Amino acid sequence: MDAYALPHSTDDEKGARTTAMAAALREACAPPVAVIETAAEVVSLAERILPIGNRSVITDVVAAAEAARAAATTARVNVEVNLGGIKDNGARAEFSASARSVDLIVERAEKVTAAVREELAV
Repeated sequence: MDAYALPHSTDDEKGARTTAMAAALREACAPPVAVIETAAEVVSLAERILPIGNRSVITDVVAAAEAARAAATTARVNVEVNLGGIKDNGARAEFSASARSVDLIVERAEKVTAAVREELAV
């Protein structure tokens, strides 16, 4: 918001404002990218625990995988909303790759959930 509030009457002011906005958008992507990375780690842990975990609390593994899935999909939208304003091709490619990685996180979390639901089926 500070970057948007900068003056932009002269060419110098416009340039400074554009630079500040680009930096702010890159910074705004960092937390949701970290959430996506953490969600991937949580799903990985759920996959590892699934075959060896205590069957009495196996639904907790699903809860973790589904919470990670929800966090990742929400974080992806937060990255995507900022992509349009990021002109640095390297940063844009990095953030886009992170956003695309969410599809795999979702797929893996759904497999964990399906495996537990199948085990619980009567």
